[in-house]
Amino acid sequence: MWRTGGAATSRRAANARRGRDGDEVGRARSDPRGEHRAAAAVPPWRVEPRLASPTVTAWTGTRSLQPTAGVAVTDQDRVLLVRRADDGSWCLPGGRVEYGETVSECAQREFVEETGRSVDLTGLLGVYSRPDEQTHQYPDGTVVQFVAVVFTGTAGPEVGPLAGDTVEVQWFSSTELPRNLMACDAPIIRDALDTGRARPIIA
Repeated sequence: MWRTGGAATSRRAANARRGRDGDEVGRARSDPRGEHRAAAAVPPWRVEPRLASPTVTAWTGTRSLQPTAGVAVTDQDRVLLVRRADDGSWCLPGGRVEYGETVSECAQREFVEETGRSVDLTGLLGVYSRPDEQTHQYPDGTVVQFVAVVFTGTAGPEVGPLAGDTVEVQWFSSTELPRNLMACDAPIIRDALDTGRARPIIA
């Protein structure tokens, strides 16, 4: 952490107090030329953090930001999903980017581990990081905000068993998606099935 001199710190603290008390924020200010100008609006992200996903019910564990990568494999109006072993929800194959690998390598590795099949990446669906959509709470209480890079792909043949993070692999049509979708993946699955939307999607 950077430290500063006591006098400078005191001046900044006094300025911060004036801002919190409303003495200056939102009022007109005078510049050295004697002209008045409106105070700049305080950016909303400096006032209050955006709400996390409504599926996060309590902050009982640690919180972190996690880069992830996954693959959305579709066939006309169907999408390939996997069922998680920890909470039984359905989601796209994907997971955390490990140290030393690229996002595309992570996406392919996770797909093989979670589906037992190989995959050819065919494009970039999008990058997803909205806190109100990409915040997930694990069963142990740990809360994570994902920064997810999601590719489109074509599934290949079976190459091995499921690695243990997932217990089932299944195709679902757009009209018969499971009710217990992982909340973070719901908007990504919607985009994957919407072939008319321009890609890549930044959300």
